[in-house]
Amino acid sequence: MRDVLLYVCLFCFLLLGLTGCQESYPASTEASPALEMDIHLEADEFLITFMDLPDGEATLLQSGAGENVLINTGGQRSRPKLEESLQAFDVYAIDALVLTNEDEAYTANTDWLSAQYGIDTIIGSRKSSEMIADRFPALSSKVIYWEEGKVNFPAIGMETEVLFAGEDEEGALVLKFSYGRESLLYMGTAKEEVEEALTDHPRIKSTFLKVGDFGSHFGANLMFLDHVDPQIAIVFLLGGDRADKGLLERLNDAGLMCIKLASTALSLLNGAKKKMNGSH
Repeated sequence: MRDVLLYVCLFCFLLLGLTGCQESYPASTEASPALEMDIHLEADEFLITFMDLPDGEATLLQSGAGENVLINTGGQRSRPKLEESLQAFDVYAIDALVLTNEDEAYTANTDWLSAQYGIDTIIGSRKSSEMIADRFPALSSKVIYWEEGKVNFPAIGMETEVLFAGEDEEGALVLKFSYGRESLLYMGTAKEEVEEALTDHPRIKSTFLKVGDFGSHFGANLMFLDHVDPQIAIVFLLGGDRADKGLLERLNDAGLMCIKLASTALSLLNGAKKKMNGSH
């Protein structure tokens, strides 16, 4: 466990120059030089990539079996960078799209992605799946919903549990992805009442925490962080915004290493090291 976690943390440090939870600058909306990633995953390995986008959030899950699953689509202005990032990771087909919130910052590119990458399955909460079917009628036959509990996930070997499936205006999902002893808690919302409810969940503890609501002052309160007990926090930024200072202070007080995107890759491994080279 310690060897695997050390490798993951070191990998993040080398990619990001990671120093802790401090104020960061927003992602550029300008085109960047072409990035090519030389990725070699073994059959029992997974790669999770948190993408740096100018508007909204998107996260890519890849398995050694060649499966690609995308969580959220980014906002409308993010389409060029999203396409560039997917190409860099050799993604030309996507097996499934998971939407953790119905806001456009998470869903705006759903129809384009479905057409461009041949997505057959689009997953949300009951509330968000209804919204997607209404907003994109041509995709209604592809839309399914998850309820709370363990679910079948397109990536073989990745245990997935829905800890929260909202019925409010966000239609948010809170997901936990587990592989071996490593786990990622993926927050689709930063609402205080959701975090309070989750503190009593018997399987809330996670190695990594993707913070909800784009680094706003909501969410990630100290009691919640104490129960989750993550070692690394990932914070997406929205548009020209910076992460809230109060949020960063809470993450610092909890002793977390904090990733504020810049394009980032975390690898959940089963003890094996892997080769990953990036070049411009």
